[in-house]
Amino acid sequence: MGTLNAFVDRPLLREAFDQHARGWPLLQTQLDQARATSPALAPARSALAFGYLVRFELARWSIAARVDAVATGWVAHLGLHNLSCFPALAPQAKRWATFVAGAQARIGAYIRGEEVAEGDRIRLALHLAQLDPLYRDPAAAAERMRLPQPPSPALVAQLAQWLAHWRADWAPDHGPHQRLLLNPEFGWLPGVGGADVDLVLDDTALILACGHRGWTPALLRRLAGYAALSELTGFHLPGSAHLAHPVQAIGAYFVRAQPGQRIQAFPVRALFPDGEWERYCAVFAEHARQPGAVPLDRR
Repeated sequence: MGTLNAFVDRPLLREAFDQHARGWPLLQTQLDQARATSPALAPARSALAFGYLVRFELARWSIAARVDAVATGWVAHLGLHNLSCFPALAPQAKRWATFVAGAQARIGAYIRGEEVAEGDRIRLALHLAQLDPLYRDPAAAAERMRLPQPPSPALVAQLAQWLAHWRADWAPDHGPHQRLLLNPEFGWLPGVGGADVDLVLDDTALILACGHRGWTPALLRRLAGYAALSELTGFHLPGSAHLAHPVQAIGAYFVRAQPGQRIQAFPVRALFPDGEWERYCAVFAEHARQPGAVPLDRR
């Protein structure tokens, strides 16, 4: 199954990135280098859960701030659909469907301004995160699927700390001021498949980097891929709507970094100066339009 990560890691795309991303040495000297301060617990599940929690927070904030927010829906819903395709897991699928419906009602109430205890939101997010892999790799995830179980206190505490970090670091000054896209999907291209990004704040694509210790070439290639896709395909919105909205800046939130170093973003053309962005996009587009990916992957 094709993914954006695999696509930008192809030798020709790696070579194009190395050739055209000439602004990185200068950017490195300007950015504080994020460094992780503690090991992650259950990094894949906790990262997915943190993504849900941040999107819940921003959706709630957007209503009060009157910022136009678009949410594409939960990947957990797509995972639940795939779960129903495994006859042996039918009893689990029914239980999970009941859970997701209840979670949607409670989180919807929270977004509209009602109070839902933070511990409850964290537990709901952790359970939703169990369903996400069923969308991205159904067969492998189905073998490990279990009914929701109470998460460990350590994992809940870890996410509570991360959420506290987010609240301390994020402020309305960071945006969005006009548009907020929550986990938006890009349009589909044959060589890439589908892809989504954690957040778009106005014209900045931001990923929640829970497992990274700082900037890496792989992370930069992934973000550059998001920016290229935004120019080539725009965003696919709920109801089959399309939004042409090229990303102008890219960034990451390093949740495990030191205070003051967690949010880092910069213009795409600072990474690809002097016309290099257009040259990189030309290579990206040439290969992205060639067949080779499966449509149902969003990463």
